[in-house]
Amino acid sequence: MFESVIKDFAWVGLLLLIGTYLRAHVKILQKLYIPNAVIAGFVGILLGPEVLGRFCPVYIHWSEYSGQYATPLLAILFCVQFFGIRFNGKVIKRASAVWAIATITLGVQFLSAIPITKAFGLLDGFALLPQSAFYGGHGIPAVLTGIWENLGYWDSTEALTVGTTFATIGLLYGVIGGIVLINIAVRKNWLTGGSNIGKLSEEEATGYIQLENRQKIMTTVTRSQTMNPMAFHVAIVFALMLAAYTLLNGFKWLAANVPLFSSLANLNIMVPALIVSLVFGALASKTRLGEVCDEDSLKHVGSTSLEFLIASSIAITDLDVVITYGAPMLLISVIGLLLTTLCTLGLSKLWLRSNWFEHGVCMMGAYTGVLATGLMLLRIADTDMKTDASIDIITASPFWTITSQNFYLAIAPMMIVTAGGFTNLCSISAALTIGLLIFGTIFYRVMGQGSN
Repeated sequence: MFESVIKDFAWVGLLLLIGTYLRAHVKILQKLYIPNAVIAGFVGILLGPEVLGRFCPVYIHWSEYSGQYATPLLAILFCVQFFGIRFNGKVIKRASAVWAIATITLGVQFLSAIPITKAFGLLDGFALLPQSAFYGGHGIPAVLTGIWENLGYWDSTEALTVGTTFATIGLLYGVIGGIVLINIAVRKNWLTGGSNIGKLSEEEATGYIQLENRQKIMTTVTRSQTMNPMAFHVAIVFALMLAAYTLLNGFKWLAANVPLFSSLANLNIMVPALIVSLVFGALASKTRLGEVCDEDSLKHVGSTSLEFLIASSIAITDLDVVITYGAPMLLISVIGLLLTTLCTLGLSKLWLRSNWFEHGVCMMGAYTGVLATGLMLLRIADTDMKTDASIDIITASPFWTITSQNFYLAIAPMMIVTAGGFTNLCSISAALTIGLLIFGTIFYRVMGQGSN
C-alpha cells in the first residue's frame, strides 16, 4: 500500500512540474491566469487511463487508493486554517456584510440546483454537490461523499467525480470570468485603486521568479543542526491532525454510547480539524505559542496540500461519469455561477458601496473556487491594495466557514438522505436566504452600516 501511495504522489508531483513548465511557456495559459495545479490536473487526465490509456499501453497508472486522498489533504489545510487570524473590531461591521453575502450565495447555489436535479430525476444529494464545489473548491465535495458513503446513500467514487468536475468548472469560471469582469470594471471606472490588468510583469504572468528577485518563504524557528525548520512545522501540522482524529474518535464514541449524540456517528474529519484549528489559533494569539510557530511556514504546508489536492482530484476524473451527468452539470453550472456573480457583485454594490467592485470580484472568485482565487483577482483589480476588501473578506472567512458552510457540509448531507429531511433543508435554506436578504437590505442599505 505505502509504495502505491508514494507512486501516486510522485506522479502528481511530476504533473505539477509539467503544469508549472506549461504556464511559464504557453501564452494563452498566462493570459487566462490558469493555476499550475489545474493545468497539471488536465495533463493528468490526458496521460491517464481515461485518454492515453484507452489506446496506448504506456500511461499513468493510478493506484486503488487514488480516490481517497482528498479528505486527508483537505484536513491538513483545515488544521492550519485559523492560525494567524486576528479579528479587528473596526472591520467587523463590513465583515458581517461579507458573511451575509457569503451565506446568501450558499443558499442560492443550493436552491438554484434543485429544479434541475428534480427535472433530470437525480438523487436529491446532487443539488448539494455544486454548492460544495463552487464554494469550497476541490476536496470539499469529499466531505459530503464521505458522509453519504457511510450512510450507503450514493457511490462515493461517482459522487466525488461529479463534485470534482463542478469544482473544476467553478475554478476556471472564477479565474477567467473574474479577469473579464475586471476588464469591464476598468472601462466603466468602477475601480477605486489602479489595476494592473494587462500590465502584469513577466514573473506574474509566467509564475516563475528570476534568481535575483527570489525571497525566503519562511522564518526559521529551529536551527537546522537540531531540526530542520520546515520539518518542525510539518510535525506541528501532523500533531494537529492527530488531535483532530482523536477528537473525531471521541465524537464517534459519544455517538455509539450516548443516544443524544447519535447524529455524530457520520461526522467527517473536517469538523474536528476546524475545531482544532480554532483552538490552536486562539492559543497561538494569546500565548507564546505564537512565537514558537512561524505563520508563513504553516500556511505553506497547508497550501502545498491544496496544490496536490487540486491536481490529483482533476487527474483521476472519470470521464464516463462526466459524460453521463454532462447535461445537468452544465445547466446547473451556468445558472449557479451566473447567480453567484449577481449575488456577489450586486449585493456588494448595494450594501458595501465603498470599494464595492473590489469586494464583489474577490467574493465571486472565492465562492466559485477557493479564497486564494478571490485574493488573486483582488490583487489584479487593486494592485496596490488600497481598499479594505482583503481585510474584510479574510476577517469574514472563519465565520462563514464555521457557520453557514459547516452547516451545509456537516448537517445537510445527513438531512438529505430522507425525503422529509430534504424538504426541511430546502425550507431552512430558503428561509435563511430570504431572511438575510431582508435583513441586509434594512441594516446595510438603509442604515448604511456596510459602508462604514
